Amino acid sequence: MVGIDRVTNINPFSNSSETCPWTDTNNDGIAQPSEIQFNKCTGFATSNVHYADANGPKWPHSDEISAGIEREVMTDMRLGVMYYHRTNRDQIGVRNLAVPTSAYTPITINIPNGPNGAQTATVYNLNPAYLGLQNNVYLNDPYLDTNYNGVEVTASKRLSKRWQMVAGFTAGKNTGGLNTGGQSGGGSPTG
Repeated sequence: MVGIDRVTNINPFSNSSETCPWTDTNNDGIAQPSEIQFNKCTGFATSNVHYADANGPKWPHSDEISAGIEREVMTDMRLGVMYYHRTNRDQIGVRNLAVPTSAYTPITINIPNGPNGAQTATVYNLNPAYLGLQNNVYLNDPYLDTNYNGVEVTASKRLSKRWQMVAGFTAGKNTGGLNTGGQSGGGSPTG
């Protein structure tokens, strides 16, 4: 189904916001211009947004294959095994062409209370010269393509002899795509 988001995503007359660091130096709870660090603002996310291709991106699609077998293994009890394969292609994302990947510097930080104890993580700092620069395009980004393969085993016993059962186990692996905390079906890879 074609949604209206293809039009609203590039509409220049839409809501947008900008985040700026603020330190309340006089503790009055009101932001004065002298307390706002305007040189560290994020920039308006929807400014200068357009399609990478004049015709717009291809419409995203998914392909899925399911195959399985189900069999009665004893009176009133069945066992089933299913295999699933799913791909998502031509997913639409946003890429800021004004900020190349070379503008990010990797930094290793310590995480003292990680889920498995103390550990380190790599985060990326943006070169201050690129703060607020925006040239966002909507495009089909291969970084957002995903593949899923999974197997499901189920067993059920109909109510007889005063007992019944329903059980299942699924194991699967999803590869590809980005999790940016943004809208579903899209992402915001930078580079």
